[in-house]
Amino acid sequence: MRMKTLLTPALVGLMATGLFATATPASAETVQQDTPSPSAVCGYYETTATAWYEHCGSGRIWIEVDFSGLRGNELRCVGPGRTDLGGARAVNNAWYVGRTCN
Repeated sequence: MRMKTLLTPALVGLMATGLFATATPASAETVQQDTPSPSAVCGYYETTATAWYEHCGSGRIWIEVDFSGLRGNELRCVGPGRTDLGGARAVNNAWYVGRTCN
C-alpha cells in the first residue's frame, strides 16, 4: 500500500515533464501532410504532393512554370499569395519573369 502512495507523485511528475506525451492520431497527420507551411518562403516550393508559388508582393505578376515531360514551359499570371501549380511530380520549377499582368 505504501508503494502506491509513492508512485502517484512520481507519475504526476513524469506527466508534468512530458515523458508521457500523447500521440497525434494518424488521421490528423495525413490531413496536414500536404498543407503548405505557414513559414513558406516566397517563390516556388513543393510539399509532398503539390507544387506551389508564393507571390509575396502586391499586384499580379507573370511567372514561368517548367513542367515535366513533353508539356514544356507555360506563362501564368498570378496574384499575391499562394498559387497551386499542380502535382509536385508534374512541375519542375517556377519563377518570376520580371513583368506584371492584369
